[in-house]
Amino acid sequence: MEAAEADVQMPTFPLPQETASVERTAETPAVQPPNAAWVYNRASGIAVFGLPNSEGLLTIGCDEGGTLTVTRHTAATEDGKTVLVLTGQNRSASISLEAVETDVGPDHVWQGTVGPAKQSLREVFTENPGVVTVSIGEGTPLSVPASPEPVQAIDACS
Repeated sequence: MEAAEADVQMPTFPLPQETASVERTAETPAVQPPNAAWVYNRASGIAVFGLPNSEGLLTIGCDEGGTLTVTRHTAATEDGKTVLVLTGQNRSASISLEAVETDVGPDHVWQGTVGPAKQSLREVFTENPGVVTVSIGEGTPLSVPASPEPVQAIDACS
């Protein structure tokens, strides 16, 4: 999978501030596929949540320029833009995403870079025991464990 071309700018959406307390009121329950787990690759600095031998469902890692990138591997509409929201018991973070072409899976997936929200993203995984809910618009939320692997990827991208 290739990231957006270097001359393409990521969309800017106003990002909600992190909150000390988040109340979950989602109508659609989050799902976590059986046997899905986080894996961190030290060589690439990328954490992948997904099933064994798959491209993953959620990827967090550095691009070649040292920018933290988050990819939600689910079908995206060409030229689409949205916001990914990660919500735990105590913190939340939002990331602007745009559709990028991919060679694996659907034609386009959602991808965005993390700038000022990097610390908020880290806190979602370090200050939330249990699970983190990953949501995009009206789609079914994904439930991922709050574990060390995404934190390793975030920290490796300094």
